[in-house]
Amino acid sequence: MRMELIPIPKAYKPASGTLALGSAFGMAMDTAAERGLTSRERDALVDWAAQQTGLTAIADGAAGNGRPTVRLSLVALRKDETAESYRLTVSETDVLIEAGAAAGLQYGLTTLGQLLKWDGSRHHVRALCCCRIEDTPRFAWRGLMLDSSRHFQSVSTIKRVIDLLASLKLNRLHWHLCDDEGWRLEIERYPRLTEVAAWRGSGADREGGYYTRADVAAVESYAADRGVIVVPEVEMPAHCNAALVAYPSLSCSGEAIPVGGRGWDAYTAKAGRRVFCAGKPEVEQFLLNVIDEVASMFRSPYIHLGGDERPAGLWEQCPHCQQAMKTHGIANEADLQTWFMKQITERVQAKLPLETIVWADNLGPGMPSGQIVQGWHPGQSAKAAMLGHRTINSNHEWVYLDYPWSEAVACEKPDWMIVLPLEKAYHFEPIPDGLDAQLHDRVLGSEMAMWTEFVPTEAKLFEHLLPRLAAFSEALWSPRYGRSFDGFLHRLGVWRTMRAGLEPRLAEGLADWLALAPRMDLPHSQASTSDTSTDGVALGRG
Repeated sequence: MRMELIPIPKAYKPASGTLALGSAFGMAMDTAAERGLTSRERDALVDWAAQQTGLTAIADGAAGNGRPTVRLSLVALRKDETAESYRLTVSETDVLIEAGAAAGLQYGLTTLGQLLKWDGSRHHVRALCCCRIEDTPRFAWRGLMLDSSRHFQSVSTIKRVIDLLASLKLNRLHWHLCDDEGWRLEIERYPRLTEVAAWRGSGADREGGYYTRADVAAVESYAADRGVIVVPEVEMPAHCNAALVAYPSLSCSGEAIPVGGRGWDAYTAKAGRRVFCAGKPEVEQFLLNVIDEVASMFRSPYIHLGGDERPAGLWEQCPHCQQAMKTHGIANEADLQTWFMKQITERVQAKLPLETIVWADNLGPGMPSGQIVQGWHPGQSAKAAMLGHRTINSNHEWVYLDYPWSEAVACEKPDWMIVLPLEKAYHFEPIPDGLDAQLHDRVLGSEMAMWTEFVPTEAKLFEHLLPRLAAFSEALWSPRYGRSFDGFLHRLGVWRTMRAGLEPRLAEGLADWLALAPRMDLPHSQASTSDTSTDGVALGRG
């Protein structure tokens, strides 16, 4: 039989017999799970089981009441397992999911939902085929960067995105909350960031929005219940025009930024972009105060500090920056950025229990040793690993979701955007070519990047997310070898049918998308994750 799961698991072994769950099933936890999980984790698992299966999950459902049982068990981890690993056994009498932590149990329930075959009514489910699955993720960092600055998304949309991530066994939401076009996070110490910088235009043309502390708490709680860590990003020293509209004294000139009727807009032109002044002490204090409040809102052990695409030449013309360079013996603007980012990073790391992440634009010897580096140009993650940094490989040529998926839709995008077809996203390999095997463990994983300059609506957002995000999930979770794009396309059709019972709009949009998606011829070196075997056969080797 074919294994119709996304992402494909590490090992799958079919067995004889079937199990019918019906319209409802009981969930029982062994003593270890009852003692080892919090009440919130137990409740979240029951809710997730119901959400993923579309059936009624009855907590503490005892055997003997006529209902089949899904049993959850906490067990000791093996050497090759992590907290996200799980083992799932479907027998003719029940389903057993074993894991070392709540995350693994959740992923086991996610797989159970995919194993179900819908008959279209959402009330009756055909029999599950008996099988044994042992699964563990290939990479620990599997995420999506979502830009909520360029176009604002509602909290309900953010929750839909989190559900999608969790259903694909992705575990990071990198939340890009401020940029040139908008500041999206309530900072009590600096109210103009949301009174002014969160909005563009006026009257009928007014658009924008921001997330309150209550919104963040709701998103964080929702994500935590689904095994997703929300990583906030505060952009510096560039991509900060929105903040400078609110507080112009933080720029080099201190002059107000003129905005038109629709507000300052960098969607189609880079002219007019400014930077935080690297020579004014009040800038550093502003950013540290903001980071303090961000850290108080988010439970994430990580914070992203930006660090990309600084317009050249502005600091050279600034007397404050030139004085800082003279005082600290800094030779040029690039070294000034290294110094500036290091000051912020070291103060954050000294004061807060946070690990810092930066884009790789200013990668060099002066970068703090504990910094996690996110590469987005080819070669950046390899360089970061060779310099001793842990890295997130988000090579834009393979993972930027704002890029068009075919030549047919490329006309809707700027000329500089390359085409990123589904097949190429599927064959993405996070380990950079040629990287010494001893350095592979420095590659934490990857994030797809959903920039929204040209993605203004919720419908457009999900049109760009799927199905390339599903392909990416397999590249990050599944073994590198033993899977194929043809097999993925078949499984994607089954996955879409299953999602139709849970979310019809999403399934309809995905069908339209697939009708437009071309096949492509990749060089052999880029398609090395593929083989000619049917998905699941090779996995019998474990």
